[in-house]
Amino acid sequence: MWHTERLSADLGSRLVSADRDSILAISREEVIDLFSTGAVQFRGFDVTPDSFREFTMRFNRGVISYYPPGERRHVGDGTLTVSIDPAEIAYHGEYHFLPRVNDDLGPPELIWLYCVDPGLSGGETLLCDGLKSWPALSERTRTLLTERRLKYRLDTAAETWRAALGARTRAEVDRILGELPGVLSWKFTPAGTLRWQYATTATVRTRFGGEAFVNSILCAHPTLDDDTEIPRDVIDDILAITRQLTVPVAYEKNDVLLVDNWRCMHGRRNHDSKREIYFRMGMASF
Repeated sequence: MWHTERLSADLGSRLVSADRDSILAISREEVIDLFSTGAVQFRGFDVTPDSFREFTMRFNRGVISYYPPGERRHVGDGTLTVSIDPAEIAYHGEYHFLPRVNDDLGPPELIWLYCVDPGLSGGETLLCDGLKSWPALSERTRTLLTERRLKYRLDTAAETWRAALGARTRAEVDRILGELPGVLSWKFTPAGTLRWQYATTATVRTRFGGEAFVNSILCAHPTLDDDTEIPRDVIDDILAITRQLTVPVAYEKNDVLLVDNWRCMHGRRNHDSKREIYFRMGMASF
C-alpha cells in the first residue's frame, strides 16, 4: 500500500509506496485529486519505461514531443530525455513562449518526469508556485506585466514546423498562423526556417481559476510587446521572488514527478553526466 505526504509546506504532494506497488495500481481519481496541489511525486513504486508511458496516457489527451534536433534524445512513443546539457536551467513554463496550436503543440498542462538514474549529485527539479509568486512581486512589476504583453521571437526549422503544424506548404502555414491569437508576424528564411513573433501575457489562468505567474521571461528572454527590454529591476524582482519560493525536488531511482505547467514554473540545478530523466508532456484528459 501507499501513503500521502506533503512535497513541501505550501506546494505539492508525495505518494509513497512501502511495498513497491506497480504505479499502474494507483487510481486515476487519486492522482487527479492530488494534482490540485500543483505537483505530485510518486516514490517507491515499480516503474518501467513502458508503465511510465501507460500511466501518463491515463491522464493525457496526447503527447507533445516537438523539440529542435539535438536538444533532447527521443526514447520512443512521445517520451524524450530532458535537456542533454547538464548545466543549471532557469525557471520557465514549458512551451509558454508558444500559442496553443492544437493538442500536439502549445503550452502543455501536464509535465511528467521519470527518474531512470538520479546521478551522483545535483539535478534537483526546482518548482515555483505561480499562484504565490504573482502577488509576491512588487506593484511595479505586476503593473508593467499587466499592461504589457511579452514578445517572443522564434526560429523554427522547416522539418519542425511541417511536423508540428501539420502543414506541407507555406500557404498552409500562413493560414494556420493567421488564425492564432497573439501571433504578430512571420516570414521564411532562404533555408526554409520559419521566423515568427508571438505575444502573450506573463500570467496564466489555471484550471482551478487562479492567476499564476508562469512564463519564460528568465529562460527565453522576451521583450515587452512594444519592443522595449524588460527593465533590470523587474528581472531582479522576479529572480528574488522565485528564489524565495523555490521548492527543490530531489530524485530517487524510479521516482515520477507530475507538474502542473499552468500553475508552476520549473527549473533545474546542474548535475553530473550520469543523471538520466525521461520526460513526457501533454494536455490533460480530465
